[in-house]
Formats: sequence, structure tokens, C-alpha cells
Amino acid sequence: MTSTFEYLKNVPTEYLYYEEEVLRDPFTLKKWLFYLDALKYAPPKVKFSVYERAVAALPRSYKLWTMYLRERQEYTKKRHPDSKAYWIVNKIYERSLVYLNKMPVVWSMFCRFLLEQCRWTYTRHALDRALRSLPVTQHNRIWPIYLEFARKCGVAETASRVFHRYMKLEPSVIEEYAEYLKEAGRYDEAASILGKLLCDPQFAPKKKGRTKHDMWLDLCELLVNHGSEIYQVDVEGVLRGGLKTYEDEAGTLWCYLADYYTQKGLFEKARDIYEEALEKVKTVRDFSVVFDAYAKFEESILTHSLEDKEDESTAELVDDDYLDLTIYRLEDLMNRRPLLLSSVILRQNPHNIREWHKRAKLFVESDPAAVVRTYSEAIHSIHPAQATNGRLYTIWVALARFYEIHGDVDSARDVLEEATSFEFHHSDDLVNIYCEYVEFELRHSNMDKALLICQRAVKEPKQERKNFQASNRAKAAIAAGAGNISVQGDWKAWREGARDRAWRSPKLWGLLADLEESLGSFERCCAVYERMIDLKICTAQNVLNYAAILEENRFYEDAFRIYERGVALFCQSSEEEDDDQLGGVERWNKAPNNHNNNPMTKRKLRTFNPAVLALWLMYIDKFLQRYGGEKMERTRDLFEAAIRHIPSTFSKTMFLFYANTEEKFGSSRRVMSILERGVDQVVSMEDRYALFQFYIAKSAKLYGLARLRVAYEQAIEKVQGAPVVALCLEYADLETRLGEYDRARAIYAHGAQLADPREYPNYWQIWNDFEVAHGTEDSFRDMLRVKKSVETLYSRVHYTAPMAPQSSSAAPPDAMELTEQESIPKEASGEQPTHNRENPDEIALSSQGNSSESEEEENKKHPGHDVEAIEQQPLPETLFQPFQQNKEKQEQSNHDDNKNENTLGALERFKRKKRKQDAETSAA
Repeated sequence: MTSTFEYLKNVPTEYLYYEEEVLRDPFTLKKWLFYLDALKYAPPKVKFSVYERAVAALPRSYKLWTMYLRERQEYTKKRHPDSKAYWIVNKIYERSLVYLNKMPVVWSMFCRFLLEQCRWTYTRHALDRALRSLPVTQHNRIWPIYLEFARKCGVAETASRVFHRYMKLEPSVIEEYAEYLKEAGRYDEAASILGKLLCDPQFAPKKKGRTKHDMWLDLCELLVNHGSEIYQVDVEGVLRGGLKTYEDEAGTLWCYLADYYTQKGLFEKARDIYEEALEKVKTVRDFSVVFDAYAKFEESILTHSLEDKEDESTAELVDDDYLDLTIYRLEDLMNRRPLLLSSVILRQNPHNIREWHKRAKLFVESDPAAVVRTYSEAIHSIHPAQATNGRLYTIWVALARFYEIHGDVDSARDVLEEATSFEFHHSDDLVNIYCEYVEFELRHSNMDKALLICQRAVKEPKQERKNFQASNRAKAAIAAGAGNISVQGDWKAWREGARDRAWRSPKLWGLLADLEESLGSFERCCAVYERMIDLKICTAQNVLNYAAILEENRFYEDAFRIYERGVALFCQSSEEEDDDQLGGVERWNKAPNNHNNNPMTKRKLRTFNPAVLALWLMYIDKFLQRYGGEKMERTRDLFEAAIRHIPSTFSKTMFLFYANTEEKFGSSRRVMSILERGVDQVVSMEDRYALFQFYIAKSAKLYGLARLRVAYEQAIEKVQGAPVVALCLEYADLETRLGEYDRARAIYAHGAQLADPREYPNYWQIWNDFEVAHGTEDSFRDMLRVKKSVETLYSRVHYTAPMAPQSSSAAPPDAMELTEQESIPKEASGEQPTHNRENPDEIALSSQGNSSESEEEENKKHPGHDVEAIEQQPLPETLFQPFQQNKEKQEQSNHDDNKNENTLGALERFKRKKRKQDAETSAA
């Protein structure tokens, strides 16, 4: 036996200290750990010898054993599995487990090390020993290793038993077990387990991101792909059950079921499944899936048949008749696709009228009897209240026309007769049926029957209200939707149907009127029109037709009476009549408040019938053709009534008609009065401008220069917006031709306030040419000053937004504008400081008249003279003397003002101007 002294002599010098410490106290774990840490880079043999001594001294040290085992495992990594090193490590594990058999980490390390060695029996025994040694609460550390062993061992029976043992502890592992069974090829058992899981309503997949639907698809794929190896599961029953549960996957499930029989070689059964699927799917997507699969199935059968036919060994097995039948089946399937698709769409919505028409067209050329069956089926399938994509009456009409085209007139008549008694949801459907019935009889020259049918259609039905004691007020409340009023009786018995409303249709009455006019007598035709007017269902065209019929039969006064009754049907309300009595400006100011605060006024304005204007124009025109100027008082009453009943937005035409009539049959004074009323009552600026143009022309024609100036001044005052610029140009041109240059210049200056140089360059060019031809240096300078001020004014307007109508005079600048003007140098702006002063010679555009009596008498003597004649007359020299005197006074006043202003600075002048404006504002 080697003594301690001799042992220490063989130990290297650097480890002597640690040897002495462990020899002195071998039962202290810390000293062994220090020693092993110092041997970190020592040879494995030295380290393993120290580990052996350590675990021998401390056999129950968990830390020492785990360190030793990890070192040993690391040492065996790169060695051959049959190496002796693995056997040594296994023995060390066995020795450690003698002392540490309750440590789950040691067991897990040992079992995983055995899995790496692929020693299945030894591993299984070790795992069993671990489960027996450890408490149940720590088995969760061993079972994952055991399941891994079950997958790797390659023995399905062993793995099955392992999973069964584990499922007793953790039932949720059944999903993993089913997946293993599929991998192991035990499809029957896997399908049985998946079927039981899916039938359990409380089952929920444990795997993240996986749903019951995914498991169902996996089961279907398993049943289809391995149906011949599954015996415990009813494949067809499972798949058909899935069709009821997962309707959104109906197409895929039908294909799975057909593929199942295809793989089993039952081709006829698979074909039956495809046909059943095409008859039961309800969506176009599922239909596309099934149809494509069906087509591929038939193509594959045809391909295999052709290949077998070409092969000499199997050519005798393929019959030519069978090959022809296969080709016919594929062609028939392709030809039936539109019909099958139509069936799917109709199963989805049997009330789709457009689709029923499309379906009927598929049989028109091939099977006429199928067309009749299709329309008959549509009539019985479509609910009148749920019809979509069309009107229900078109089904009846199409069926009747189909019979008519094929020569079966009696059947077509029976269809239309039956349609008249059908309960339509909309009255228009029944109306169109009657119209089609009448046209049908007219096409076959049954005039009397067509007239009888039309008379029957407009006959008022008898209202049968049994056991209904409600008052008129209660009925109105029910119709309005009130639910808190108790009513005795049956609501359905009281409610009007399509038949109760159809007899009041203007379309039917108009058709009856045409038939009576063509086939009946004059008295019956008039009775029909009278009934239409009494029922208030006639249109403006009906009124015109009735009046024309009376005129043809020389009942002129009766025709005029019909015009009046027709106008009364379409005229506006009394409130709007009161508004028409107001002036144009008053009504313009009143309209926004009415429109914003009174919703009934909005509705009345929106529902105004423009036919009133046409009726009045036709009525008055016919009256004038009949009587001319003989009954002017009555004609004027008609015009006045028409103006009252027509809104101002439509009254321009009536005023022009009125003025032309007075000019032709009346007096010129009335013409001017009518036009003055028109420009006051018309609200639209465009219509007002058009009336003023007519007014100006008539003034020049009837009264001459004096009244012409008044007309222009009124137009400039009352018209707003862009037309004022054109009026000013016309007025100034008139004064220029008359030689009134100062008046023309004043008019140009007045219109310049609205003429933006960027928008109306032509205006300023005309004024410039006028000053060049007739002005002076001072007047030209004033024109440039006005143009500069207008440019400055409009430069502050944001032109991206539409400009609002501006008044005839420019608004004075505010304080901010004055500040901006102060920042502009006088030399750069080109403007001279001026005071607001009154020109005694300035023309008052707002005056209504300044002509003398002598001018009026002269105009009466020569009513036909115009502007051209006035220009050719010589002007007296005394005409210009007052203007020359006024000009001299103006120049002297301007000289004095400029002299006073030159003594003040720019700031002082602006302050004075601001004080003057503040004073005017406070006074206002």
C-alpha cells in the first residue's frame, strides 16, 4: 500500500497545496471544488481520478456527481457509439443513481445520454426505473424524453403503449398521439381517434394556431388518401356530416368524398357523387371547385382509356363503345355548365328574375318545352315581395310572348288573363300586364276586346271591409305608422293591394283615352278625359291632347275651360302666390329665410311642375289665335293669372310674351309697364339682364332718347354682377355717339368699380380709346388713377374661391388697408392724394327720369325713330355751354384742393380721411 508521503511525491508541484488540503479534510465540498477548478486544464485522466476520489469521499454530493457526469459525457462526444467510453459513463450513471435516485435531473441526463446511444431496450428500462423512482409530481421531466424515445425507437406497438400510459396522466396528448399514428402508418386508429375528438363538443385543440376546422380537414385528407386502410370509420358518413357542419367548405368536402370512391376504383359511384354535388352546392365558388374536379376526373378516365387503347397488351380490354361513352360524358358535362351554374345561382336566390330569364334563354333553341317549364317554375318560386333584379311582370310577359311567337295565341291569352288575377306586390306590375294584354289583342286585330280589357282595368274595385270599425282618423294614423291606436278589425282586409291601386294608373287611363279616341265615340273619349281630371291623375300631355280634340271638333270654349282646369291641377300653393305679389328685391331678401326656416316651402319649390308654364303658354297662344286682339281684357286677365301662378324663376318667358302681345294688340305704355314689372319680379340676374335688354330696345323704339337713358340707369341700378359692365359699355357708347362725353366718362368711371382689369381688359381698352379720342390730359390721368385704385382693390381678393356678386360702388378700405397704403411709396403707386369731394356735374344714375315734356311730345310724334336717326341730327352749340362752365369750375376747384393738400404730409391726409370715414360710420 502506497503511503501518503509517497503519493504526494508523484503529484506535480502546482497541485501539492490542493492535495494537502483535501487529504487533511476530505469531507469538505469546497476544497474539492477548488481542487477541481485548478485542474481545469489538466489531462482528462488526472481530472477523472480526482473526481473519483471526490465522489468516493462525498457520494451523496449532487454537485460533484453532475459535474463529473457532464465531464464524462463531454469526453465521449467525438467517439464511436461502440466505444468503451460510453459503457464506462453508463456505469458511472448507475453508481450515481444508487445515491441520487430521487434527483430528476440525473435521471433526465442519463435517459437522454442513452437516447444518443440508440440502445432502445436499455433506454426503456432506464425510463421505467426513473418513473418508478421519482414521485408523480416530477414525472413531467421524464415523459417528454419517453415520448421522444417512442417516436425514435421504430416500434409502433411500443410507442402506442407508451402514449397510452402517458394519456392516463395527461389526456391532452391524444392530438400528438394521432399525429404519431399518421406518421407510423396506423391510419385506421388515427382516423378513429380524430373522429372521436371532433365529435366531442367540449374538445378544443391545444396546439397554438390550430382549430377544429383544421383538424377536420386533416381527417378528410386522411380518409381520402388512405380510405382502403381504414375500417373502423364510416368515411361517407363522416364526410356527409361535415357537409352539414361546414357549409362554407362544401365544394372541397364533396371533392374529398368523390376522390375516396375514385381511389377505391368505384368510378360510377364517384360520378354519382359529383352529380349530386352539382345539384346541391349553393355558391358559385363551390360550384367551380366541384365542376373543375369533375372535369379533371372525366379527362383522366378518357386519357387512361386512350393510353390503354394504344397499348397492344391492353387494347383488347378497351371497348370502342366505352370510349365513345367517355367522350360523350365529357362533352355533355361541358355543354351543361351554363345550365348547372344557373341552377346554383337560383338555389342561392330563387327570387332573381334576371337569372330566370337567362335560364329560359338556354332552352330557346334546343328545348321549347323546357322554356315553358322554366317560366312556370319561376312564377311558382318567386315571391312577389322578394323579387330582385327585375320586375315580376316580365316573367308573365315573356311566357305569353313565347307562346305567341310559336303560334299558340290561345295559350298566350290564357297566360295574360291569369296574370291579371295574380297578386302582385307593386301596382305597376299589374298595370304593365294590362297594357301588354291590350297590345296583344291589338296585334291580333281584336279591337273591341282590347277596349273592353282596358275598360275593365280602370274600373274602380269594390272595397270590402268586413269587421272593420275604425274611423277615418284611425286609418290615417295606421297608414302613417302609429302603433298606439287600437283598431278593431283585420289590417290585411283594409290595406289596399296592387289591384286596388292599379285602376288609378295614369298609364292605363292614357291608353284608354287613346283607344276611345281611335275606336270609340267623341262623347266617350271626353268622358274618359273628364274622369282623369276628376281623379287628378292626368298629365300635362293629357290636358293638351284633350284640348286639341275639342278644338278639332270646334268646341273652342270647352278647350279653353280644359286648359284652365289643367292649370289648376299643376298650379302652385297660395303661399307661393302671395310671394309672387312682392317685388323682386323683397322676394330675393325673403327667400333665404323661408328656405332655411320653413321645410314645407323647400318641398313646394322642389315639387313645382314646370308643365304649368307650358300649359299657360299654349292656352294663351291658342286664345290669341282664336280671338287675336278682340278680347284684350280677357287676354290681360289670362296673362295676370299666369304670372301669379308661375314662380319668378320661370316668369321671364311669360313677361316677354305679354309684352309682345301688348305691342301687337295693345299700347306702348302697357308694354313699358309690363317690362318694368318683369324686371322687378324676376329674381335671376341672367333673366333680369335679358329683360332689361328687351326693355332698352323697346324704350329706344317707342320713346326715344329720354326714356332710353332712364332705362339704362334703371338697368345699371337693379342688375348685379358681370352684366353691369356690359350695360355701362352700352350706355357710355350711346352717350359718346350723342356727343355727351362728360356723361360717358362718368358712366365709364361708375362701371370701372366692377371691372377688374384682369377679368375685363376690354373694358379698360375701350375707356382708354375713348379718352384718347375725346379726353384731355387730366381726364386721361384720372382714368389711370381709377384703374390703379381698382387694381389695388381687386389685388386683395382671393381668386381661388368663386367671387360673390359685388355692388355697383366699391366699399371703402378699412384700417388695415389704410396701413398697407401708407407702406406703399407714392412714386411707386403712381397715385395722387385726393379728397372725397362732390362733383356738381356728376350724373345721378339712380334718378328715374329727367326728360322734359317737350321731349316726350316729340317722341310721341315720331314713335319710330331710333338711335341711328338721333346720331344724324345736328346738335345745338348751346348744348355744350353748361358743360364748359362746369368744367372750368371743376378745374379751379381741383387746383385749390391740390394746393391745400400739397401743404400736408401723407400721414396727415390719411388720418383726415380715416376721421371722415369714422364720422360717416357713426352717423349711419
